Amino acid sequence: GIDRAGRHLYPVFPYDHFTRMAEDDLRALYAYLMAEVAPVSSRPPPNSLPFPFNLRFGLAFWNLLFLDTAEWRPDPARDKDWNRGAYLVEGIAHCGSCHTPRNPFGALERGARAFDGAVVEGWYAPALNGSAPKRIPWTANTLVAYLMDGWDQDHGIAAGPMTPVVNNLRERKEDDVFAIAAYILSLAGAPRAADEAAAREARTAAQRLEWGHADAPPVPDDPALRAGAQVFEAQCAECHRAGSRAVPLALTGTVNQKQPLNVAMIAAHGIKPPQGALGRSMPGRGDRMSDEEMAALLRFVRARFSREPPWEDVAAAVRAARGGG
Repeated sequence: GIDRAGRHLYPVFPYDHFTRMAEDDLRALYAYLMAEVAPVSSRPPPNSLPFPFNLRFGLAFWNLLFLDTAEWRPDPARDKDWNRGAYLVEGIAHCGSCHTPRNPFGALERGARAFDGAVVEGWYAPALNGSAPKRIPWTANTLVAYLMDGWDQDHGIAAGPMTPVVNNLRERKEDDVFAIAAYILSLAGAPRAADEAAAREARTAAQRLEWGHADAPPVPDDPALRAGAQVFEAQCAECHRAGSRAVPLALTGTVNQKQPLNVAMIAAHGIKPPQGALGRSMPGRGDRMSDEEMAALLRFVRARFSREPPWEDVAAAVRAARGGG
């Protein structure tokens, strides 16, 4: 975290993860950057951080408190794939930078809160440690497909800051992505064996909730949810209905997450799909809905397509989505 002039860098440049990398890999990365990446002429904008955060020497104390400079070491109790995945996830891939909450000093939480989910760039990066609800468990194959293509039929599509991540992983060696998947799956404990019967049951139950299904539940009597259902019918049902190519909403992580931010962002701005799922774009509808209509839509979607408790901060999520994208 020190530049060539001896100044401290802010850990938004993830040097706190690059310390985990092997020395040979750091040298190889430097050699590649010097030999293969064409230089450009660029003047960075002035530092606009307020006092006292604009005082870089304070980062020396931050590093003293929070920077672990120890090189990563493999766990002899784990297999080769897990160790390779741990090295990539904890090091150069720095997955925790988005998926781990930060303490009041901006450092990543440790222990039980590692990979517990966090808000990044207006989006919610979901928990990877098993606390995030999901209707169908991930397997190595489905997670690798998602990480390389940005889409899985039982979980949905990558969006927001995750899109460039999967576009990059699409060009990586498949063995490395399988190693990443092995480590991520272990964060939730011992991976569950694939239960195709339970998965079929979950898919069937999710299909029954889709708009227009013969066995779909009726529109709720609650006036607020009924208003949301009317917005859904006008704005969403054309694509999100029984028999469509869209992933059933009840299966998606966005609808089941503890935060409404991602649903609000998608409703407002749509989805620009990753390279591996180019036929699965979604237009934004923010210009066709008022804040009240979007909030009603989010409440209805949560009530209809999720077993989780209602979102409590829907209006705030809508305001945040209006300013993002």
